[in-house]
Amino acid sequence: MNQSSSQRPATLEELKSLYKAANEELIRENSLIHDRMNVFLTAQAFLLAAIGLTVEKGWTAEAKVIAKTVIFIGIGASLFTIISIFAAIYVFFRFFNNIKDKILPGLREYEPLSYGVERQTWEIWMGFSSAVGIPLILLAAWLFLALRPEFRS
Repeated sequence: MNQSSSQRPATLEELKSLYKAANEELIRENSLIHDRMNVFLTAQAFLLAAIGLTVEKGWTAEAKVIAKTVIFIGIGASLFTIISIFAAIYVFFRFFNNIKDKILPGLREYEPLSYGVERQTWEIWMGFSSAVGIPLILLAAWLFLALRPEFRS
């Protein structure tokens, strides 16, 4: 995919090969986002359960240390997940734009009806909204807990 626009492949087979390779990268990045979200949500469930169990035991000095540690881990996991999701989305759009701007126009010259309707960028972002929104919401929840007087003292 390192070909400049002036060296666009001339044959249908070359274009199909580039399309397939770029599309496989889109699928890979989408799978990475899915996998990261699964791991994130599983870890968050355990962390939230740990906070619940800690609070249930009462506010001893030891419980506060455990709660602060769990909150710190929750904030860190949320931040790292947000960064990794945005990294995957960035790579996704690099390949998506390459397909849209460089490969599809050539394919449509050969087979105008074979490559469907182009999706708009906002439509794709709507599909990523939960992968971006859920870690942001949980980050906000962890920050809210961290700022509570019970957890700061």
